[in-house]
Amino acid sequence: MRGSSHSQKSLSVSNSSSVRVQSPSPSRCKGSSYSRGRNGYQGGVSAVEVGTEIHQQHANEKEEMHEVNVRFAGYIGKVQALELRNAQLQAELAALQGRFKGGPGGLGEEYEIKFKEMRDLIEALTAQKGAADIERGYIEEEIDVWRLKLEEEMALKGKLRWMS
Repeated sequence: MRGSSHSQKSLSVSNSSSVRVQSPSPSRCKGSSYSRGRNGYQGGVSAVEVGTEIHQQHANEKEEMHEVNVRFAGYIGKVQALELRNAQLQAELAALQGRFKGGPGGLGEEYEIKFKEMRDLIEALTAQKGAADIERGYIEEEIDVWRLKLEEEMALKGKLRWMS
């Protein structure tokens, strides 16, 4: 870029933008407001300012990279947790499929067996209840017979006291 009146340097800044720093060319600055001093050219962007800007930019980029790395580590942690949960759910699904013999048809068969067991139990309990009701009826009749006998005995005993 020697043909231009200023030499240009590009600096990249965070977020993909760039800044151009221009320093005056020594051959073109005669009679201009730029004068040469002890430390170089005065009036434009000095090397110290460029160095400071580059250093600040590097520090900003380093901080941004650290923040991005922290966020990325968080995402990786979430992905690993989701993969673990997915593996657990897949194992649970496989266990359930094995338990129910590979699908809804197996589930129906298992429930049919349980329903048959429950129906048989209900029938057995109903039969036992019927037998208990009949036995209770017999006992109530026997109680009535004994109550009548007691009343007759008491009546006879009462007559005998009156007669004596």
